[in-house]
Amino acid sequence: YHRKIYSPYKDKPFYWCLSQVLHPKGTGYVILRSRNPHDPPIINPEYFSHSDDLEMIVTGLKKCKEIGESEPLRKIGSKRFSTVYPGCEKFLNNDDEYFRCMARSILLTCGHPFGKCKRESKIPLQFFGSPQSENDSQPESGGCICDAKHNQWKYKYSNHDDC
Repeated sequence: YHRKIYSPYKDKPFYWCLSQVLHPKGTGYVILRSRNPHDPPIINPEYFSHSDDLEMIVTGLKKCKEIGESEPLRKIGSKRFSTVYPGCEKFLNNDDEYFRCMARSILLTCGHPFGKCKRESKIPLQFFGSPQSENDSQPESGGCICDAKHNQWKYKYSNHDDC
């Protein structure tokens, strides 16, 4: 996928103009993968679960096109990629649909998941009771209890480049 899109530009100068939603309206979720506290959670950010988020990206990509086709940049040889994003071929004559397809195809994220968890510092840290076997590790005391199934998790976007 990456090669198909970008290989024609290898060893040639080019620039990107990216569109980012800093305050998305859509929300995803984080759930526990298993009862084992060492298993990583399942994180599903549900990008574009709110249609305004996708439309914000499309608006930004249209602005990128406008900037790229501006007189000052055309004077220095700026032109649009000639490659077509796979799966978006049928939208070539409709910028809005093409940019929607492109946004769904090449999603980049700089998000940081966050949520709310009540801290109970006087209660020993417990995940799901005592270990099942000697090989299971016992969590240390003094942490916080968090009933993750009732948490509301969101993704926070920063306005600096930390990806």
